[in-house]
Amino acid sequence: RGLVAALAKHTPREFVVHGACRALGQLIFDSPRTAQDVVEHSGLDRLQACLSAHLPNAKVVEQAVFCLKNLFSSLIKGKAAGKAPSPGVFPPDLVVRAMRKHASNPEVQKQS
Repeated sequence: RGLVAALAKHTPREFVVHGACRALGQLIFDSPRTAQDVVEHSGLDRLQACLSAHLPNAKVVEQAVFCLKNLFSSLIKGKAAGKAPSPGVFPPDLVVRAMRKHASNPEVQKQS
């Protein structure tokens, strides 16, 4: 909850968003329950807002997409085990725009 709150409160601050996305991505890795908690506390909306706000910054995009990848991976694992519902809709075009904006950055492409 604290990291999602930090994303909400500090969306314009690149340094905070970068660190919060990195930490959140690590916390939700292979953890369906934590991923579901993030979704239930508007984490998906916060991640979308942060990714949109910092689309020009490859470092922030890399961490935001890393976080999204782990979020959906954990939610899928939870759903397969009957533990977590679907996360709702996240606009895939936002990730595609991020990939195109940073086409020459292998780290962004790897996370996408």
